[in-house]
Amino acid sequence: ARGVWQPQATAVFDIRVIDSDALSYLSKSVKNVLRIAEKEKKLKYIGACESRHASFTPLCTTIDGCIGTEMQQFLKKLADKLSLKWSRNYSITLHWIRTNLSFALVRATNLCIR
Repeated sequence: ARGVWQPQATAVFDIRVIDSDALSYLSKSVKNVLRIAEKEKKLKYIGACESRHASFTPLCTTIDGCIGTEMQQFLKKLADKLSLKWSRNYSITLHWIRTNLSFALVRATNLCIR
């Protein structure tokens, strides 16, 4: 994507959906699980993105809908840009984005259960 964080700059995103109720995460808080997932993604992809002069943002969320810090920043930035483009209120736009994201997570989780 271009122009997300800076004008005409390339931004790369990678999504990770985590089952925070899994046995391997039971001893950790959800916030800590998301922070670790963001760090792992950054370690894996930051070098390749820097060599291409692109910024990297890990978008980590749990199947329950909790979102990581960097994803939260991205959603706010996206809502800001869309609210200006659509001439809508920022809070309504952010709510619309989060609602659609929640439904997408429910659909994806439902497919895994089947």
